[in-house]
Amino acid sequence: MFTVDSFMAFNYTLFMLFNNKRITLPVSGITFIVKLFLLTGFYSFLSGCATTGSIDISDFFRKGKNPNWSAAGGGITRDNFREHTMQFPLQTAWMYKATTAVHDMITVSDSLVYFGAMDGKIFVVDLRNGKIRGTMKFSHPAMGGITVEHHNMFLGLSSGKSTFYSYNVYERKYNFIRNLGAIESNPLYYDDYLYITTQKGMLYCLNAKDGNIEWSRDLQASCQSSPALLTNTVYTVSDKGVITALNRFRGYVLWTLDLRQPVLAGPAVDKNALYLAAMPGTLYAIDPEKGSIIWKQAVSDPTPGYLYSTPAVGTHRIFVGSTNGYLYALDKASGQPVWKFKTNAVISASPVATPDYVFVGSQDTYFYAIDIRSGECVWSYKTSGRIKTSPALYGDYILIAAENKNVYAFKSAGVK
Repeated sequence: MFTVDSFMAFNYTLFMLFNNKRITLPVSGITFIVKLFLLTGFYSFLSGCATTGSIDISDFFRKGKNPNWSAAGGGITRDNFREHTMQFPLQTAWMYKATTAVHDMITVSDSLVYFGAMDGKIFVVDLRNGKIRGTMKFSHPAMGGITVEHHNMFLGLSSGKSTFYSYNVYERKYNFIRNLGAIESNPLYYDDYLYITTQKGMLYCLNAKDGNIEWSRDLQASCQSSPALLTNTVYTVSDKGVITALNRFRGYVLWTLDLRQPVLAGPAVDKNALYLAAMPGTLYAIDPEKGSIIWKQAVSDPTPGYLYSTPAVGTHRIFVGSTNGYLYALDKASGQPVWKFKTNAVISASPVATPDYVFVGSQDTYFYAIDIRSGECVWSYKTSGRIKTSPALYGDYILIAAENKNVYAFKSAGVK
């Protein structure tokens, strides 16, 4: 008979098995476990588990002085910008080979680098020396990438019975696991709340401590893009191009705007505007309070292309890459084109901007640094494969991944 004691014994056994501990059980628990294994088979039981491995950073955690690149776009505004100038020529700090191709983004928090591979594996690497500090294997890949808030790691899976995980990388334990449906966006963490969009078109606000749903909103269409946040407003955009602004505490709608164009990349926001790239090739600046269009600009010169990534929002300019191989710089206030830089293949990942340079990877295998004033290349590096991953900037380090599994860390000239 299935009893409370046997259920507790079963859970306890799982924990001890996966953490290589000595097991001591009451007789009722032992009897139940033996029956279970005989009925289901030990191999099939283990193969049904959602995750394997664990990550423990307690021996390596050092709270850093640099702003963390804690999520897609660098943080809650998703602006792909840092007030930091790199010194050229950049030096190769290290290179790490993953098991398969790396996801669209890399996270850096407290000098530890987090990234996932298409086989469902998650890696944590020390930024200072490139040494592996832990791995976990999930049943499906975290297509939207990993969000990290110091001790806690958040990720959504593209399929499976359980699709959202909160894991404490310092204490090596799960905070909670939820089934929210397929997730291909990057979770947004702010002030003990999590905001998550799903393939079924739902936006969830979870309590980040226990995973309870605070509120939810049906966006009426699938959503691959990641939400952004400014002050007390959460901004989302559906695949059909409907932008929704919501109060972050209660989830009520402040305004909506239908662009009537497909959008597969999330918005970036600052106090001036919400910036968004529509897939057919148009960049928009939208009033974040009213939801009205400030300007829109087609970026199709000299040939048409598609936009699949969130723009980088600099001090005076906006940067976006296109499938036609060009990186475009536009005036932030007017949307007028300033310059364009040609690569030799598709640009599908977001650029990253600083006050002086913008960094972008191309599927021509090169990683470029471009002067934001002149649009001229000041440095480039040929990687070992096509680049479909957005850069991550942390202090004097910038990271990128190439499609053939390699993750590269570069550092400013003169940094030891």
